[in-house]
Amino acid sequence: MLKRSKKRSAAAKPKKPSRKKPVKTSRNQSLEKNRKAHWKAFRDLQKEASKAWLKLQKDVRRKAAPSLLVQDRNRLALLLGECDYMIRECMDFAMRAQRLNY
Repeated sequence: MLKRSKKRSAAAKPKKPSRKKPVKTSRNQSLEKNRKAHWKAFRDLQKEASKAWLKLQKDVRRKAAPSLLVQDRNRLALLLGECDYMIRECMDFAMRAQRLNY
């Protein structure tokens, strides 16, 4: 005789792993983390913009094709625009910190 396998009941679901509760941070700690993250992003963008500027200068010196120069210039303009936005964000964080006597 064949043995029948046990049927699973609909109510018996596998348990989900328990989640860790998020660590509560104060407002000042959150502002400090955000400020540091924004400055790090700004410095990274600034480094990329410097590299793009050097690449554009190098391509101009070696008399590269105009299409390549346009690509380099557009890349540089994009990075400078992003840097401008990030510095405004960093200044906003600084002003907010001053208002909170941080």
